[in-house]
Amino acid sequence: MKKLQCNPNTLFLLLLFVGIVHLLPACKTSKIGVNKRLDEVGAAFLREQLIRSQVKAEWLTAKVKLGFEGLGQKVSATATIKLRKDSVIWMNIKKLGFEVARVQLSRDSVYVIDRLNNQYFVKDLDYLEKQYNLPADFNTIQAILLGNPIFYVNRNMKVEHSNLEHHLYAEEMSKANHFWLTLSDYRLTKMSFTDHATKRNLVLSLQNYSETSDRQNFSYLRNIDLNSRETGEVSMEIVFSKVTLNEPEIFRFEIPTRYTRVD
Repeated sequence: MKKLQCNPNTLFLLLLFVGIVHLLPACKTSKIGVNKRLDEVGAAFLREQLIRSQVKAEWLTAKVKLGFEGLGQKVSATATIKLRKDSVIWMNIKKLGFEVARVQLSRDSVYVIDRLNNQYFVKDLDYLEKQYNLPADFNTIQAILLGNPIFYVNRNMKVEHSNLEHHLYAEEMSKANHFWLTLSDYRLTKMSFTDHATKRNLVLSLQNYSETSDRQNFSYLRNIDLNSRETGEVSMEIVFSKVTLNEPEIFRFEIPTRYTRVD
């Protein structure tokens, strides 16, 4: 088999889905307990708001603009993302209106078509984990796209308050996660994850909330900063548009017979 040589767009694609797998996009606004005093808003309460206000969707379709800087390159592109809950994640990437790559993830595998080089490859998700030394699993990637929280450290959570925000956090061994929420409606505005043992840190900010067609709040602008030994400093911007939830979609992923499989 030929040795796999990812072009920048394909590499960008893989990083988007897996290399930054601990991203935690935002949850929808909750109106429960809006009038609580600060001394009544504890860690358990805030954690419950994150869980109860998750985006609920069997299907997701969205247009996105992607910006990526790091690993010695700067890439921008547009894409369409489709998701069927607990089953399939599908994405194409375009430059100047032309498709350059297409990806499909199942629960245990990733399939990528490289249009520029007439190639394709199929890998287990654990390959991506080994490639970037980051965990890769379908449920986490799905949560990233739906905008639902994932708790890196889930026990002994604590909270601090300021005049601007609530700060929910937890630490365990070498790992820590932090969440910042607005005072009045507990909207998630930023979160960070740190693994001191692997010297890995990720910060995700969430902005431009708006309601989808079924009245669920969705973060349409997400900025991501990752720093690790494997990637160095990496920045990414994801701008969503035309977000549709709970409308069934068709996933087309035909590999042309003339394309060469690479490993």
